[in-house]
Amino acid sequence: MSLWHRGSKSTFTNTRGHARLLTLVCPLMIVLLALPGHADTAETSSRDSLSQKVAQLRSAAGIPKASISVSIRDATDDRLLVSRYGSRPMIPASNMKLFTTGMALDLLGADYSFQTELYLDGDDLRVLGDGDPGLADPVLLEQTTWTDANGVTHHGLDVPTLLSTWVSSLQKQGVGSIDELIIDDRVFERIRVHPDWPSDQLNRRYCAEVSGLNFHLNVMHFFPTPGSTRPSFARHVPDARWIRYENKATSRKGPKDKQTVWIARAPGGNLFQMRGNVRSASVEPVPVTITDPSMFMGRLLAQQLGDAGITVRTVRKSRMDEAVTGTVVGSVIRTPIRTSLRRCNTDSQNLHTESLLKRADAQARQAPGSWEGARETITRVLENRIGRELAAQVRLSDGSGPSRSNRITTDAMTAWLASLYRDTSIRDAFVESLATAGKGTLRKRFAFMSRTNAKLYCKTGYINGVSTLSGYVIAPSGRCICFSILCNDLRSGTAPAKKFQENVVKAIVDHLGIRIGLVESTILRAG
Repeated sequence: MSLWHRGSKSTFTNTRGHARLLTLVCPLMIVLLALPGHADTAETSSRDSLSQKVAQLRSAAGIPKASISVSIRDATDDRLLVSRYGSRPMIPASNMKLFTTGMALDLLGADYSFQTELYLDGDDLRVLGDGDPGLADPVLLEQTTWTDANGVTHHGLDVPTLLSTWVSSLQKQGVGSIDELIIDDRVFERIRVHPDWPSDQLNRRYCAEVSGLNFHLNVMHFFPTPGSTRPSFARHVPDARWIRYENKATSRKGPKDKQTVWIARAPGGNLFQMRGNVRSASVEPVPVTITDPSMFMGRLLAQQLGDAGITVRTVRKSRMDEAVTGTVVGSVIRTPIRTSLRRCNTDSQNLHTESLLKRADAQARQAPGSWEGARETITRVLENRIGRELAAQVRLSDGSGPSRSNRITTDAMTAWLASLYRDTSIRDAFVESLATAGKGTLRKRFAFMSRTNAKLYCKTGYINGVSTLSGYVIAPSGRCICFSILCNDLRSGTAPAKKFQENVVKAIVDHLGIRIGLVESTILRAG
């Protein structure tokens, strides 16, 4: 069987052409066509007014030394309404996710699902990975509703219960021992850390390793509790009993002592070092990334099999040239692409994005998905959708945006967004994955949108000195405006840039003729 072609579409679809409008000719229309183009003149005036407004907002933004690029485009007919330094190469930060997720939809389709399978072949057991970032994702586990063998419905799932679906299936088949537990992560390259990611932040969850077999977002969650002199880190998820850590944290509880606990990890291994102070028991987990996630998952499964009385002699990775043999046993665990897209574009989850990037590349090239291969793959997709000139204005380094080597232009971004919007086969999946005002990464922004009947769907982005925003404003009439506002070289915080971005979105709403109303409230007084 193919490791890469597992029930997904792999063709490039040409969607660059625009639909032609059917025109019915009647005498009245002929007369109108003979008159001067008042409608065109009005539209040109409106476009010029929007461009002038953006220029005024830029002048008043209070960040004169910042590099700012703005592009605004009508998605329906691809008309460029505003291009202020629209061809200037810019660092996109997390706005890079919009290219990655759009490419994944183009190549995998809106109905694709990641799937992780278990194959039993005699005394050998193989976990066949598909690069699924949703496998044991803590957020998705918490949202899961499931029914047990007794017909009882449960809300929320934990790691042992998830793995028990496989363990119980093996028990029912009478499996008492496993010779080799083979971990098959070959769908992706085995370079798991991007070379451009900050080396001093590889313990942070946004720099989690990317594997062909991901598990629990490739992070450990610790729940420290205070002690007499040193805190305890005994509770952690997953419950990997073999892990080692050095406890250098303190447990001071004075009035001036604060909760400052954090966890370091030695490069290339899973030896953790507990730092900072634990003043009180942690309600929220303290996360730290793990190295070699596929083998971590294999050891965890072997541990749970052993607890159930099924001995495992050895755990190893699949050789690159060995065939997948045996029969599927137990449940096939799936994560729909739409679920992963929301984790990318609403929650800005990096592992989901990098996994989609590599999975789409694997589909396109029928080879292990890689960052290097994805550069070629995304160029082909971009050329197909927005043309060579604009495609050349996108330089991908990673898929999620931590790399400062990514470069895009706002004109390329809005052309890309318009192309995806016009493609009805993937439009809903893409647009619905984006954050909306008051939710996700926009939970504290764009409050004014609640006083309009327009819809805002967009993606934020931030790394040091960079603030970005790209997305759509959709009018009740159905008219859709794409925008991209990228701010680089910010030297004193992102607040002025965010204010500028919000003001540009307000200008787009005004351009669409939509009034921002007042919120009315009724105060009930006790009589």
